[in-house]
Amino acid sequence: MKAGKEARTRCNLGQYENHDVVNSYRNSQSLQNPEISVLRRIEEEFRGKRILDIGVGTGRTTPALLEISNDYVGIDAASSMISVCRSKFPTVLFEIRDARDLSAYGDCVFDLVFFSFNGLDTVDHTGRFEALGEIHRVLTDGGAFVFSTHNLRGTINKPWNLPTVPWRINPLRRPRYFSRETMKFTMNTFNHIRNRRHEEWNDGFAIVNDQAHSYRLLHYYVNIETQVGQLTEIGCHSIEPVDLSGRWLSEDAFRCKDTWIYYLCRK
Repeated sequence: MKAGKEARTRCNLGQYENHDVVNSYRNSQSLQNPEISVLRRIEEEFRGKRILDIGVGTGRTTPALLEISNDYVGIDAASSMISVCRSKFPTVLFEIRDARDLSAYGDCVFDLVFFSFNGLDTVDHTGRFEALGEIHRVLTDGGAFVFSTHNLRGTINKPWNLPTVPWRINPLRRPRYFSRETMKFTMNTFNHIRNRRHEEWNDGFAIVNDQAHSYRLLHYYVNIETQVGQLTEIGCHSIEPVDLSGRWLSEDAFRCKDTWIYYLCRK
């Protein structure tokens, strides 16, 4: 079972090494609304301090974090992503690292750890706690951890529930679009049927084959109260969820159905 879970994690990583996937991320630069909300709150506190940017991809978050501090390290498990970062930002330090093993860094060496775009969700339940434990270890006391994760209460579409399924398109009026969407639907359905057998559903979290990368990936989904519990378990406190509009959520809003939730917490 463990070997199977590790194989699925490697499959996820392989997608992020794919040339077409890397190119699709290459020109992405804008911050998401919750990222803007979080950074506005903490930027002055962490001005000039040590930042670790995990799952940096092709450097989407790098410019915004460099505006806060030049004492910055960007890491990603995908070497292809790091290659793009190094070409875009030749004077910035980028390293190939897995969030589950940050042994290259000592204890309490970063003041702010940033892990965006649901990168934490690409590993299984055990790997998630390994990564969370490592992040907690490298954070300074009072340091902040910011990350996003898929929301189990959000909508998870099957291929046949997407708005562009072929039977919703008039093939006589839009033949090329119909043909393209038919091919896409066929590929999505094939990938989902192949991968859904690896799904796992539990109380408060699940491993789900979702529509990312044409249903080729399995992602971790978690409800807000379970995620707060996980963070509390590793020793974090002052845990604040943020929805996709950038709104800070109180406990009475924990049933938010946004697809992603961001979190700001402290060690």
